[in-house]
Amino acid sequence: MSVQKDPAATAFIERICEAHRERDPEGPLVTMLEGAWAYCAGHREAEHDWRAIEPTPRRVVEEQFASG
Repeated sequence: MSVQKDPAATAFIERICEAHRERDPEGPLVTMLEGAWAYCAGHREAEHDWRAIEPTPRRVVEEQFASG
């Protein structure tokens, strides 16, 4: 039996939400947006202000949010 991994867990993030920068205790929203992975630290479903970034591993993006 094979174990399927969540592709969002190892995604290269290409969009960051500037509107919801405060981290949600439940974790971020990581979703596909126009063919690119997008990251919202606030885990909101709407009213995003997406900013394009160089493709960056999700763990690096999360480290940057953790350090402020």
